[in-house]
Amino acid sequence: MAYKQVVQQKELMHQQLTQEAQAKLKEKLAQLPSVSPVQQLAAVKDCIALNQDDFLEVSKQLLIDPKVHYLVKALLLEEVASLQGVGTVKILYRNQNMRQVSLNKIRSIPESPLFERLQTILEVKLRHKDPILQMNLLEEMRLSYALLYPFNQEYITDPQAWVDALIYQYNPEYVSCQNNLQNILQLVAIQEELKHDLNQFQPI
Repeated sequence: MAYKQVVQQKELMHQQLTQEAQAKLKEKLAQLPSVSPVQQLAAVKDCIALNQDDFLEVSKQLLIDPKVHYLVKALLLEEVASLQGVGTVKILYRNQNMRQVSLNKIRSIPESPLFERLQTILEVKLRHKDPILQMNLLEEMRLSYALLYPFNQEYITDPQAWVDALIYQYNPEYVSCQNNLQNILQLVAIQEELKHDLNQFQPI
């Protein structure tokens, strides 16, 4: 067999294997609603390798599926915004509210000015008092923030109070809240609800 034919055959086999792999990834992504939140998160991370058109097509359906976890939707939405950049998509948000998102108006969570503000407040409050608690709360705050994405400002209207409420749950002595205890307790209730959502990712 001529060398050129061998190369062409190998290229064709590689193309077929690539197409099969892409089809499997697309199917894996489409099956997200039927698996656990832990499996959903792992599958999304794998399926980011899917070609752009298929990823966008399936992701837009998953964003409005009530069985897809909010944390997974946040990851999908960040990726859709990164790939597409313009236009709008729908997302079935918290409390089963269908919302519309302008992709050019949202930023990834690490680049969000509000999240940066929360990080700064947390650091100022705890870096000298309790740096270990600061590190633990930063991770919890990041995950909770993702659960509210992309409409975080509707819940976090007062970043200082939001951080105080988070700290209050672990060490009330670090928080001066004589004048706004009721407000902090209301925010604690919201944060407890978010923690309940995150518990779905704990091993059984």
